[in-house]
Amino acid sequence: MAILHSAPLTAIPEYFTVTSAAAPDTYRESGFIPSPGRVYFGTAPDGSPCLVTTVAEGDPLDQVGAYRSEVAAPQVSANTGYWITWESFLPTDFPYNAVPDFFNQGTYCIAQMHDSPDVGNPIVNLSNVVFFVNNAGHIIVKVPTLASFADKTSESNYDVYIGPKLKLGQWVKMAWLVKFTTDATGFIESYYDGVPVCKVWRQRTDYTNLLAPYLRLGVYDFHHLDGFGRMTQYVRNVVIRDGSDSAFSAMGMDRIAAAPKQIP
Repeated sequence: MAILHSAPLTAIPEYFTVTSAAAPDTYRESGFIPSPGRVYFGTAPDGSPCLVTTVAEGDPLDQVGAYRSEVAAPQVSANTGYWITWESFLPTDFPYNAVPDFFNQGTYCIAQMHDSPDVGNPIVNLSNVVFFVNNAGHIIVKVPTLASFADKTSESNYDVYIGPKLKLGQWVKMAWLVKFTTDATGFIESYYDGVPVCKVWRQRTDYTNLLAPYLRLGVYDFHHLDGFGRMTQYVRNVVIRDGSDSAFSAMGMDRIAAAPKQIP
């Protein structure tokens, strides 16, 4: 068992920085500066200490004109396998169905592995894998197509995978098993409460980069779908460990064999 980073996120800003709260995205250059009312340490509805991420319509927008309150971790390394796990609490009034899905791609984003803005490369808003909620109350995962990974200068197209129903009002373990690479040895597995949502293996999983992606957690109006009012996610216990560790070590349970379902 090899834990590389552990961040309980209950009182001090271990490992993380605020990326987009009440100011334009600074790509983690400003350090962790709690943003009152947006990103701060508090408690979940069950009384547990945690990091609170919340945003309301009318709050300041980020540099692409979207609502978001997220924290970010440093970049992982390319060509290296990782387990990335955390606990998420979505309240019972989380507005997953406030608006229709964006072309079967869900409504709002709650976690992503985001492309890094490399020196000399265009700063474009691309993700390597994203957890969304959808209008029907399911968790879904979006993974860029191979053509999108090969082209960093345009908007990504995604393959979309549907997962289990959301578990609102309780803590849920979420996980990625990832290796980001530009050759055919990459992989991305996504889990929600131990259930596999997507498994992508033996393919390219990164853009042409100097730097590998980084983790973002929080709430984000990814598709600019106004109408949510307010959305809040509580986060705690982020752990990044060696990808060779077992699923039991990473998630506290063995892998479930059920095959993920891709949305056409």
